[in-house]
Amino acid sequence: MGRTPLPTAYHVWMGTVPRVDCFLIADSAQVADGKLYVLGGGWERLTVQQLPATRAVEIATRIIVAWTETNRPLKFELQLVTEDGEALLSPAATPSVTVGRPVHLREGSDQAIPLVLKVNGVSLKQAGRYAFTLSYDGEEVARTAFEVVVGKRR
Repeated sequence: MGRTPLPTAYHVWMGTVPRVDCFLIADSAQVADGKLYVLGGGWERLTVQQLPATRAVEIATRIIVAWTETNRPLKFELQLVTEDGEALLSPAATPSVTVGRPVHLREGSDQAIPLVLKVNGVSLKQAGRYAFTLSYDGEEVARTAFEVVVGKRR
């Protein structure tokens, strides 16, 4: 599933940049009771009858937030790019989360935050590879790719 390695900058390893350990394209996803529920997840090929095609996409995401990054807004940027690197979401989606520190949480503990990113009306104008990217502070922290093909579904 077209993933790139996470950034290796010093501040990532020191825990100041949230880590993403799940970034999965899905037909449908939701968060309930701190868990991700995913339907039709993990696809990497989208077959369409004709182009251009418009589709809603949901991305099941789990973000690991360090203790030192809690109690403040964490702002991300979600973008859809072509295989040539052209950005298709204008403006990019800018989800923001604030993670607190529950009283029962042991000091210094990371927290896993499930999140569903919904993108409505994604316009796919040509066949080929596309990727959703998630960035934090201008640095890509997750990527998942898919291919658009024209034809009949199997």
